[in-house]
Amino acid sequence: ESIYRYPSKGFSGESINKTYLKESQAILGDREYAISRADIDFDPDLPKYFQKNNFLALVNTAKLANYQIKYDQATRMLSVLRKGKELIKVNLSNNFERLDLVEFLYTKLDIKRAHKLDIIRATEGTNQHSFSDLPDKVISFINLSTVKSFSEKIGLKIDPLRFRANINFSSNIPWWEFECLNKKLKIDKVVLEVIKKTRRCAATSVNPSTAIRDINIPRYLKNNYGHTDL
Repeated sequence: ESIYRYPSKGFSGESINKTYLKESQAILGDREYAISRADIDFDPDLPKYFQKNNFLALVNTAKLANYQIKYDQATRMLSVLRKGKELIKVNLSNNFERLDLVEFLYTKLDIKRAHKLDIIRATEGTNQHSFSDLPDKVISFINLSTVKSFSEKIGLKIDPLRFRANINFSSNIPWWEFECLNKKLKIDKVVLEVIKKTRRCAATSVNPSTAIRDINIPRYLKNNYGHTDL
């Protein structure tokens, strides 16, 4: 139904019409950047996995949902917008302009300077490293039929964008995707191996339109299904 990439971890995603996949790689440009909120030892030439609590993300900074971004992969120009209005535009390959973005984030997100913010990226971008919540190079799928069934069960409208998937698809059967674990899916010439269910955290409780924690998604999942996977 739709394809999304998230140029910077924590920020909103961009809907894209098509993407090209390479073997053992994430979607090009997905989680290419991250904003570290701790003084982590990140080497762009030898990037390694860090847990998400080291970065700005919805789980710790709900105000991120107030802003949207546009990213040009070729020029590495990033714009931050709110309600369609561009607030800042920077070239992420320029050290000084990255600092301008850091100052913007301190101010707009009310972040204490004790959290030393830095905008980081692997030298070769997502061909080398993606700032996923998992150490693996992954693509996330969401079954829109599952989200609809879940919404109806709890009597609340749930925006699928809460789950920040790369690929949103529909099936005739809610929760059908659980049957795909350890199996392979084929999309045209691309073969994908389903390796893991996604355990949901407090980030999904943030409304992507209002930046308010209004629905405790993990609790509703646990109370209704006995697990927090979606």
